[in-house]
Amino acid sequence: MDQGGAALLGLPASRLEVGDPADFVLLAPGSLPEAVVDRPVPAMVVRAGRPIACDGRLV
Repeated sequence: MDQGGAALLGLPASRLEVGDPADFVLLAPGSLPEAVVDRPVPAMVVRAGRPIACDGRLV
């Protein structure tokens, strides 16, 4: 879910629509502070709708 990340980075707001590129990182921390402080290895990294890394390994 987008929580204003574009504004935080000084980028224009965007809408998520079918057909838009999908770039995101999935984390599986035990809590929000753990995600920020411990910086866990991403469970998955997706670029342009395609997985490029899983559990810290390139695919």
